[in-house]
Amino acid sequence: MKINTGKDLLQEWKENVGVKKFKLGKPLDEPYKFNTVVESILRAFFHPRDYVVGTKKFDDENYLVYLLSSDKEQDIYLVNELALLILYAKDHTPHILIKSKKGYISHANLSNLLFEVYIDRFLTSNNIQTISTVSYTDSNGNNKPLDNYFEFSGNKYLVECCRVDEPINKSMLQISEYLITAFATSKIVDYKMFRGHIRFKTNKALSDSIDRAKGMIWQLYKNYLQCFNTQGLTIYIPQKYQSDEFDIEILPYHLGTSHEQEVEDKKDVYKAIISFHTEIDPTDVRRGQVVITGMKIHPIERANQNLLSKVQGKISQHKDAPSDFNKIIFIEIDLTKGHSPNTPMFSPIGKKDIDYKLFNHLITESISIVFVFKEATSDGIRRDMTFLSHPKHKPLADFLSK
Repeated sequence: MKINTGKDLLQEWKENVGVKKFKLGKPLDEPYKFNTVVESILRAFFHPRDYVVGTKKFDDENYLVYLLSSDKEQDIYLVNELALLILYAKDHTPHILIKSKKGYISHANLSNLLFEVYIDRFLTSNNIQTISTVSYTDSNGNNKPLDNYFEFSGNKYLVECCRVDEPINKSMLQISEYLITAFATSKIVDYKMFRGHIRFKTNKALSDSIDRAKGMIWQLYKNYLQCFNTQGLTIYIPQKYQSDEFDIEILPYHLGTSHEQEVEDKKDVYKAIISFHTEIDPTDVRRGQVVITGMKIHPIERANQNLLSKVQGKISQHKDAPSDFNKIIFIEIDLTKGHSPNTPMFSPIGKKDIDYKLFNHLITESISIVFVFKEATSDGIRRDMTFLSHPKHKPLADFLSK
């Protein structure tokens, strides 16, 4: 992530994508071909303070700024889908208030609301008519409207949606900003490119550990440079800094992705991880810039429990619904690797890490759970679905899995 003060990030994004579509040989791919349309949709929806640097401090929850500031192809596809869902919501799901009547956008809840929009679009694209005007009377005599409802093969379905997000930790965002700004003043030439990881393992306040890590990371970087200056271009792997609170590592970029995989494999040993590396600065090819490749906060066990709690909450939300209504709960899990509150490098939980047995006792004739795994890559966005349901709902599961 690199942000220049005073810039209109939407305008910059449009121009950068316009150049990239020819460099990458993708002039007809949707995000590249319609970059001007995407920019117009987002400009009409968001407030200038959400994308113009310097007008106001960005909301920590505003992931638009991270997507617009990214050079990664996957984030171009995410920006494109963001615009398409906003447009679909305007035309087809006005009952899903992605913006308040006063024009306020809740950045903290926007991705959840847009997932509801996505599910409506997904069902409609599969020729399933969704209805947003259905309601029922609860045990207290109150009228309870349903966000979404559809019928399939003689069964009635009440739709609930939620996403599983890595909670935003302001201390982690703070250290990511520190890394970017601290290294911005240092001239990083190509042969000194590096990767780095800070891994916190303490139960103490994370913010206190992060403050101490800031000074140590800079000292480790100076040691790294000194070894290059004294040993020339020979392969050198600096010694890792280790303490009871955190481990810090800076090592040559040429070690490649094998080291990234090592971090991924050991991620559950640590309370929190932030990873970064250098890459060529597109505005000055003679020097490098630091890019945050991601962060991870919670272990798998806790993520499974958080996921279970979310599902239980959705089940109880309409506990008084008529007995012939079947609840189908769609849960989005973003597997995309990146740096933003919406797309952490380490997903809150991976597809292979979900403990499906935890959910078995929730599945009944009237309750189904659908895990929607989303991943953005340099080729686009793909989604896979895993159904947990009673055999009665197999026709629907088979139909939607096509």
